[in-house]
Amino acid sequence: MKRPEAVARIESESQPWDVLVIGGGASGFGTALEAASRGHRTLLLEGSDFGQGTSSRSTKLIHGGVRYLAQGKIGLVRESLRERGFLLKNAPHLVHTLGFVIPCFRWWEKPYYQLGLEMYDRLSGSHRLAQTHGLSKDQTLEKVNGISSEGLSGGVRYEDGQFDDARLIISLYRTLLDQGGLAINHARVTQLIKDNDRVCGVIAQDQINQEEWKITAKVIVNATGIFSDQIRKMNEAQSSDIITTSRGIHLVLPRSFMSGSDAIMIPKTHDGRVLFIIPWHNHLLAGTTDTPCDSPEPEPRPTSTEIEYLLGYINRYLTQPVEKKDILSTFAGLRPLIGGRGDGHTSRISRDYHLQTSSTGLITLAGGKWSTYRAMGEAAINQAEKAGDLESRKSNTTDLKLYNDTNELVEITGESPSNDNLLHPDYPWSQADVIHAVRYSLAQKVEDVISRRIRALPLNTEAAELIAPKAAELMAKELGEDKNWIGGQIQSFRSLLKSYRPNP
Repeated sequence: MKRPEAVARIESESQPWDVLVIGGGASGFGTALEAASRGHRTLLLEGSDFGQGTSSRSTKLIHGGVRYLAQGKIGLVRESLRERGFLLKNAPHLVHTLGFVIPCFRWWEKPYYQLGLEMYDRLSGSHRLAQTHGLSKDQTLEKVNGISSEGLSGGVRYEDGQFDDARLIISLYRTLLDQGGLAINHARVTQLIKDNDRVCGVIAQDQINQEEWKITAKVIVNATGIFSDQIRKMNEAQSSDIITTSRGIHLVLPRSFMSGSDAIMIPKTHDGRVLFIIPWHNHLLAGTTDTPCDSPEPEPRPTSTEIEYLLGYINRYLTQPVEKKDILSTFAGLRPLIGGRGDGHTSRISRDYHLQTSSTGLITLAGGKWSTYRAMGEAAINQAEKAGDLESRKSNTTDLKLYNDTNELVEITGESPSNDNLLHPDYPWSQADVIHAVRYSLAQKVEDVISRRIRALPLNTEAAELIAPKAAELMAKELGEDKNWIGGQIQSFRSLLKSYRPNP
């Protein structure tokens, strides 16, 4: 579906939607897909691009959360591991298993971590992956070639899930369409509509065509992540905040710093965090931090302090020294956590989700994490059916296969086969990827394509800058835009690049 088709359907709709979801991230799409798959007429509105915020800036893990087990959050871990199993089954083209090694340096570490991770395995139940086991020093160095051998006594290996967050968002979008739902990006909700003190619709502004829509619905779900409190205050101006914002940053490095088949998990830093060094798209992804933030922002930037913090820990574990100049890209995401900061450490705030219905009928789904997006959506629609007086229907998303667009890309490539189809000589990104993004996933800006459809921006800023002009030209042809649009998009994208470079 191209965007004009989605706009036309919204503008022609005369009856209220059953479910209107505000927010096109993990929780929003989890909720919308749950509603549509139950047969409810469903519309999702996203103010920027699908997954543009927190949902495309994760550590790329579908996991139970080993540190949550240490915190005693057994229920959250068990639910997350169950959901990991569903995703591995329903989206094998996007989610796969990955081995993790905890390097051990003190005599007690191997038996301690092995015992904890064996419990982690048991909580997986029927969704259990490969068995946790100890490694000798030589086995550890073989699994994660590139880590320092000084003081290393061995390691513990376990398996968890890895994925591409932004690509999963698009798969959810396409699955939503297949289930009869509708979603549109760059459509910002500016006002809630009420009738007899009940929320019954929204005013939304189309950020592309600068039009305004009045959209009605039987029930509205606020799934806007870090901006949840802003929507809640549209509903009830005196609402107290429920979101605490925390920034997590990641560094992307060349794969040469650590080869081998597995990732590293650093189980505890001096300030109680868990860090990962993970193979991702033939690069290394290192993160993350957990820094309290005063307010949400659409494009958070890593600070020099956070970058140096991660570099310090990376260099404790890797043989080859990593310097700031080696960083290919760096990005930050803001977590929507539920609860106050307490002792000032956001890393200790629960990653569980929060669901509430206001006196006016607005449902807010906040908090949570990628691994539990489906369960969050199921819970939200269970509540929405009551709040919106909808027919109660059973969930079927645990067995719902998610959309795979591989064949579409093959067809587009076949339209114009040529030796210069690749956008960059060192990467697999092709012209077909850009065309596909516009035709099938509502990409409207160069940023939408380079950052979230082909992941060039979070992987390598220099490569992303190099391919931007060609991507803009291809998009302009598909969208019917002119040279002025191309110039404006390139300029805007180059400005965004500053947020991803370690020396902005």
